[in-house]
Amino acid sequence: MLYDLVILFVYFFVNLSLSIGSYLIFLESLKFKVKTLESIFGNFLLFNKEKMILYKNEKWSFFLAYFIYFLIAIIMFFIFLILIAFNSNNNILFISLYSLAFLICLALFIYYIGLSIKKISEYKFYNKLEIELNYSLSNKQQEYKTLLFLKDNKKSPYNNLFKFHQNRLKKKLNKDINNKKDNYKNYIIFLKYIRNHSTFIDRIINSNADVTIFSNNEIIDIEQLKTVLVNNFYALSRDN
Repeated sequence: MLYDLVILFVYFFVNLSLSIGSYLIFLESLKFKVKTLESIFGNFLLFNKEKMILYKNEKWSFFLAYFIYFLIAIIMFFIFLILIAFNSNNNILFISLYSLAFLICLALFIYYIGLSIKKISEYKFYNKLEIELNYSLSNKQQEYKTLLFLKDNKKSPYNNLFKFHQNRLKKKLNKDINNKKDNYKNYIIFLKYIRNHSTFIDRIINSNADVTIFSNNEIIDIEQLKTVLVNNFYALSRDN
């Protein structure tokens, strides 16, 4: 009996963790895709007075964790029901308790999904036509600039992170000519690019580390770094 109760408690705790964990993942996704991005690169996302932070096809991704975790919760329910509850001396009692725990889990999922929908409804998701109408590559020719990060006069680990994102960007742009020519495809790549770098810059700011940034051998500040990163994207997008 005691063993069955302990297993039931573990099951309930895991169920609780799945529902709360799904919501925490949603909040992190919202922070990454919207809040950090807007605070770092907000001024660079304004096209024809439209701040296009989210695109329509990614709306489902905010709820992916809910789907996966709820699927895990369903599988767990049947596993615990078959292996534990059915084999208990008080099987009717434990079947009822496991069912109750699952219903509580279900109620929490519904509550957190509703809360997430409410939060996400504050933002506009732009469709392909809206992006194509509002976004286009700058007519101004941009120069690609090198970047170097030093900490205590030594190369900072930030250099590796920066190189990783730059190489990733180059591969995406060169994979298909339409990634440079098509406004919609180019903007999606641009959005993902600056999202990654917004987290990168946010980490530098919050670390309070004494990081010196060089661009083409000149010292620049964080604000100038943002401009360099955006201009580098446009430079690579125009590079044939």
